[in-house]
Amino acid sequence: MAGVRVPSVVLQHQYCITEAIPEVKEYHDKHGHQLPVLRDLKGSFYVRDERDGILIGPYEYAEAMQLAPEDWRQTGMPNEYANFLFEGDVERLMPHLERAMEVLPQVGEVGMKTVLNGPTMWPADGNHLVGPAPEWDIAPNYWLACAESYGIAHSAGLSRYLSEWIVTGEAPYELKEADPARYGAWATKDWVAKKVRETYGMNNHVHFPNENLLVGRPVEPVPNQGIYEVLKSKGCQFGFHNGWESANYFDPAMSGEQHGNSKGSFRRPIYKDLVEKECKEMASFGGICYWPFAKYHVSGPGAVDFLDRLVPNRLPNVGRCALSYFLTPQGKISSEVMLVRLAEDKFYVVSYPEQELFDWRWMHMHKPSEGVEIENVTADFGTLMVSGPESRRVLGELAKDPEAWSKDNFKFYAWRQVELAGIPCRALRVSFTGELGWELHPATADVAPLYNALKEAEPRLNDWGGYAMGSFRLEKGFKAFGSDMTKDHQALEAGISGKFLRMEKDFVGRDALAANPTPARRLVHLAVSSPEGADCAGNEPIFNESTGEVVGFTTSGGYGYLAQQSIAFGYVASSALDANAPLAIEVVGERVLARVQEKGFPVKPVEAADERFKAGRMV
Repeated sequence: MAGVRVPSVVLQHQYCITEAIPEVKEYHDKHGHQLPVLRDLKGSFYVRDERDGILIGPYEYAEAMQLAPEDWRQTGMPNEYANFLFEGDVERLMPHLERAMEVLPQVGEVGMKTVLNGPTMWPADGNHLVGPAPEWDIAPNYWLACAESYGIAHSAGLSRYLSEWIVTGEAPYELKEADPARYGAWATKDWVAKKVRETYGMNNHVHFPNENLLVGRPVEPVPNQGIYEVLKSKGCQFGFHNGWESANYFDPAMSGEQHGNSKGSFRRPIYKDLVEKECKEMASFGGICYWPFAKYHVSGPGAVDFLDRLVPNRLPNVGRCALSYFLTPQGKISSEVMLVRLAEDKFYVVSYPEQELFDWRWMHMHKPSEGVEIENVTADFGTLMVSGPESRRVLGELAKDPEAWSKDNFKFYAWRQVELAGIPCRALRVSFTGELGWELHPATADVAPLYNALKEAEPRLNDWGGYAMGSFRLEKGFKAFGSDMTKDHQALEAGISGKFLRMEKDFVGRDALAANPTPARRLVHLAVSSPEGADCAGNEPIFNESTGEVVGFTTSGGYGYLAQQSIAFGYVASSALDANAPLAIEVVGERVLARVQEKGFPVKPVEAADERFKAGRMV
């Protein structure tokens, strides 16, 4: 009725309760409290005591689990079914129950008192829908608190989270994984029904970094059909970004295959050599990467004042771009965007693909009642990143005007409307890799033709993907929004300063930053002497090596394929940094030395004089 989507479905969740077990009663009588909850990953179930028996709650495997009736997806669960239960089906639960009897033999010695099969509501990833609806433009102040896959267990925390956000105007901490804005219109009820089988069946699965889940992909219809098919034919192994498919890496041996390897690892991945090859080829010559950024047009007589209030730096002049940040009232980081000034009163705002509805909602939350128009043009434009030392020559020759693309005539943070092989596009002189490069933004229908024209003009341009991009940005010391900068991190502690933070102007979050100019922790760039083949992934503890005290945590990490160096970002207590305390990080169970890196990493690593760092090739 409100025009708000709720991308979730009802499924059947069963649990069983045994008859009384003497040992359970004996424990209660002796200790006066319940047994601890046990979760068994191998058997995919949890157990806890229920009165003097044992409750077993299995999460059925994908091939066995059952959804609610199909018509409920279209019309919803009938209101009169408030206390409805499905028929129990013990046969579906036998693999889990047999494993439970191995772990707790007493379960097999008593009868089953109850089998309950109840309806429960799940979104595609099982992580709730809690927060303001992304459709703020048509349903302002509409909030969701539903699809609670674990129900009452999270009620106190989520109610506090929601009420604080409503009262203060910002979330008390980052909980993007539960925010309804993570799903776009592509998350139809049928897609959620397909995807939730995978999620529910993996509820007790050990999840790894870089895991690439394949069910429900690509979404139908494929939004970037033309370029998707072209890249697929070249062995592109895709990653999923807010309904879009983009390149993770390329494996020519997998040409024509949809995705390739779906499994992650706690260690350097099996495709590491392919990523290293992409990095070397792009850095030595040049390459192309397709990426589905979120994009908006912001225009009108009030556009300048509106955006000037939203970002802490100065707005770019016409013909220029500016990397900017949306900050919360407490000075925390809500988003990172590129502002492209098309005209005095019109801007092209480019953001991360996953941020599409988050930024849409944030801008509408702050939008004045008149004078500003915001248009979501994500689906109207695609992006090809052309980078590497030969990128200027290739683009200049394809435009038939090499001089216009020279260093003096096409400066960093400039943009212009160009034609390449007769295809119009916006060319932005920006680069997230730190290498010479441009972002080309043609109409979506022209992305594949432009890609083909670039390849035809210079066949030596290699294909590279997001994993290579991650390696480049780690080596250059470029922090990433979504991991190194979130609503858990304040701008000053994240190192946003200088031209990116003009304290003399008025902007959202300024007062909070002015009140706390000396943060208690700071984001640092770290060289890590990790064990062979292992890298930080984020959330590893950082220690003062001398005292053993935990002084911080990592936010992201990986391997720099050109520097041949394990690298991480992390927040460390300012007191430890000011004292120049020696640092160590626990990587895959092993505590290893780390060192703050003030400037980026050289391509060729240099062994440090310190013997402790030689094995890790610290520079």
